Amino acid sequence: MSWRKRDRFQGNPVRSHGTRGIPANDRFCSPIFRHPAFIVNMRSLDNTIASATRTGMGMASEQFTDADVMLREFVSEGASDVFHVHYDDYARNASALRGLFDFLGASFNEASIRDVLNKKHSTFAEPVSA
Repeated sequence: MSWRKRDRFQGNPVRSHGTRGIPANDRFCSPIFRHPAFIVNMRSLDNTIASATRTGMGMASEQFTDADVMLREFVSEGASDVFHVHYDDYARNASALRGLFDFLGASFNEASIRDVLNKKHSTFAEPVSA
């Protein structure tokens, strides 16, 4: 059973196994993909917990706190194939995603990104400012 299927079965939205919560070998993609990129997209911990509580996700706040710590540790290791982006930054200003597009070697079109971000994706989404 793949790690994704196993997590869905357990109902765990944080796909994590292994000592620090990153898949047992954090380079699990390397044998399959020549140049994998890991994008760590985070959000304010308090907002994440509040949203999960409102939607009845059924996870304890400690689980979110543990995931937050684990992801911050992973990002702080400074690997060249890891990019950290923060929802609270790009939700206020789409241009905050420019670095992600540079990291991926993709063209950046702020108007298109703003169009996507201004679509309601969750119950508590707020429109992105210009």
